[in-house]
Amino acid sequence: MVGFALRQVGRQRGVDVEVVLALHGFGVGAPGVSEAVDAYRASGRELVVWEPDSRMVFGSVLNGAIARASGSLVAKMDDDDWYGPDHLSDLVAARHYSGADLVGAVASFVYLEALDRTVRLGGATEALWHRAAGGTLLMDRRTLEEVGGFSPVPTAEDTRLLMGIERMGGRIHRGHGCNYVLRRKAGGHTWRVDTGHFLQASGDRQLRGWRPSALLEPDPEDIPLTELAVAWRDLGGDSEDRAHDMRVTR
Repeated sequence: MVGFALRQVGRQRGVDVEVVLALHGFGVGAPGVSEAVDAYRASGRELVVWEPDSRMVFGSVLNGAIARASGSLVAKMDDDDWYGPDHLSDLVAARHYSGADLVGAVASFVYLEALDRTVRLGGATEALWHRAAGGTLLMDRRTLEEVGGFSPVPTAEDTRLLMGIERMGGRIHRGHGCNYVLRRKAGGHTWRVDTGHFLQASGDRQLRGWRPSALLEPDPEDIPLTELAVAWRDLGGDSEDRAHDMRVTR
């Protein structure tokens, strides 16, 4: 997912971004990794590559990556989720108008890859809240240092961070989720809930295929080839562009 992840960061506009890419459990020599890194650097953007020890727990990996960043604001982005081009700039704006110590987004759109289905989750947005999607967190480096960074644990590091912010009297702002699609694969996630959790939580707010918000403005290269796109071509769609248009807007 390295090439996919770097494309999500490379699409960000309205912000200056320095990427720290933590290759946890594999190195630059893994298939496709060096090519993805070279392509990102060729665009003139800043990229630091770090290969932590594979035995290091995930929370410690995040802290090590943050220590290698030079910016005053720190954002966490997951390698398999989709991000719209205004994702980071909207979070920076939310930090200013909310006055919160940590800002994030709600995971309104979840793509269940094994079922080829997008579900919509509810929840408060543009409000002070106690939770935000782990792949969307943005905070000041000083705030992170005051709370002690991410806990050195293999899972639930995001939850512990949010709890720590609240314990020290900090505020968490959760913004809209239109710049974000959470990808749920059949396995391999640190957040270990099954597909049934999302199906139950979404109720009847479920649609076939990959159905993001229009604000996502996806790169055609990163859109999954869904059953809907195949059906479109079977009904007379004669180009990949038309299939792409249907997947985004239908």
